Amino acid sequence: MGIFKKNKDDDFEADASTYTQNSSISQAKPMNQSRPTSNQNYGIEDAIALMRKLPNVNSDITITVVKKTLESAHIKVAQIISDAENKESQIQDRTTHLSQEINQLQNRIATLNDEITALTADLKETTKVKDLLKSASKAEGKKPEPAQTQALELEAEELADTAQSV
Repeated sequence: MGIFKKNKDDDFEADASTYTQNSSISQAKPMNQSRPTSNQNYGIEDAIALMRKLPNVNSDITITVVKKTLESAHIKVAQIISDAENKESQIQDRTTHLSQEINQLQNRIATLNDEITALTADLKETTKVKDLLKSASKAEGKKPEPAQTQALELEAEELADTAQSV
């Protein structure tokens, strides 16, 4: 063989000698020792983030590829599903709690609205009686006419009836 001339057999011999030098049975490690047994840090949040990045997530092929990829990385899909169920439960509990708070606040608002309605009616009645009394006080300086006195008495009776019905 010449220095610049290459033979096919030379490539095979060179590759074989390199292979035998770099690998030996005593140096080989069992595959289980180099791989982690599981990745417990990978949860539903990571799976959601992954799915958001993928196009056509609703495809069976896409889901199968994701599942197989996770399993090949020693990520337990069952743990992700369990994490998802826990998250669902927490979300449902929080939603229920917030709905109860909203109902309580709505009841409180209704109570306050009823109080405002009652106070508004009381204010209207108070203002009306005050105005009638002012009119009567001004009229004392003058001699009231019988028609005016009857009108004041009727208004006072109406107010008394209204107060009793509230």
